[in-house]
Amino acid sequence: MRVVPGDDRDAALAALFAAGAQGVHEDGAVLVTHFPPETDVESVATAVRGADRGAVVTIGQATDTDWSEAWKALLSTHSVGALRIAPPWLAHDLDAANTVVVDPGMAFGTGDHPTTRSVARLMQRFPLADARVADLGAGSAVLAIAAAKLGARTVTAVELDPDAIGNAMENVAGRDPSGK
Repeated sequence: MRVVPGDDRDAALAALFAAGAQGVHEDGAVLVTHFPPETDVESVATAVRGADRGAVVTIGQATDTDWSEAWKALLSTHSVGALRIAPPWLAHDLDAANTVVVDPGMAFGTGDHPTTRSVARLMQRFPLADARVADLGAGSAVLAIAAAKLGARTVTAVELDPDAIGNAMENVAGRDPSGK
């Protein structure tokens, strides 16, 4: 469902969530969301138009995608100064000495986020040979691994999310979580 809000964008957004939207993507002023096939989307559209009289609602069918593998095509290798950050399926031809290999799994940290790349780039400006580095909110441990690749003496990765902890441990150990 695609909604171009009228005069009351907040009311249109609230109506989408009240109708069961699990999340709403904001594409500029446009609101985009998905509903399960069994949802009466015409009723949702009516509710949105009732909440925001000027809203223009478009209903369409999303393509059926198997995201269990399709998401991998969205990731790429990033050059960050002397380092490369890559998922395991793109790292096979890269030099292991300067490549941070992370399988993001359910954790934050693919190297795609500008903040991650900026911190990895910033770390390269400082001598890390005798440094102790802490990666707080480590996610996939991409920055912890980068610090180790850059020569940090001690690296501590701290994470609270149980899914991310397992993923980070696998990435630090250098194992492909898929078992390949």
